[in-house]
Amino acid sequence: MTPTANVRSDDQPALRALVLGEAAARETITARLRASGFEVARAATLDEARPGFAVAVIDPALPPGSVAIAERLHGLEPAAPLIVLASFGQVDGAAEAAALGVTHFLAQPVELGELEAATRCALELSRLRADATEAAFVLPAEGVDFEAVERDLVVQALRREGGNRTRAARLLGMNRDQIRYRIDKFGLRGAV
Repeated sequence: MTPTANVRSDDQPALRALVLGEAAARETITARLRASGFEVARAATLDEARPGFAVAVIDPALPPGSVAIAERLHGLEPAAPLIVLASFGQVDGAAEAAALGVTHFLAQPVELGELEAATRCALELSRLRADATEAAFVLPAEGVDFEAVERDLVVQALRREGGNRTRAARLLGMNRDQIRYRIDKFGLRGAV
């Protein structure tokens, strides 16, 4: 595998991109991504691809095709988004590829500005997905009225369980005494 160059600004760590494809396209894309602050690993074949990338840009013309490439790269880095450089109208297996992490299909010849924007967008989508899966609840930027949220959850659980406090408590990960306390606190006796 070709050595990588580490290009970054002082305020942002390098993001590692894997560029997999034909030599001329690989060199052009590598130069653009490096100029944009990415550390780039290049691979001519799927067998040369190594884990450790944050995003991959792939040429589906390589054997064995976009879905198989996406599947293999997904196995190396399950959270890394994939960008496919497709010939005009070539989106065979798009739904299957999307399930494997393909976030963008870009028509070739690709404009380098579009590729850079798609790469940054794919990384942001990946970051948002990671944040959402790490938290059971995503706190809105404007905050929440915690008591209102708590009350709504108690009401929803009681309604879902037909007023049965024990089952509603179980839905909320608490015991019967804890839900009884909240029913009293929010004045919900007989309201559900």
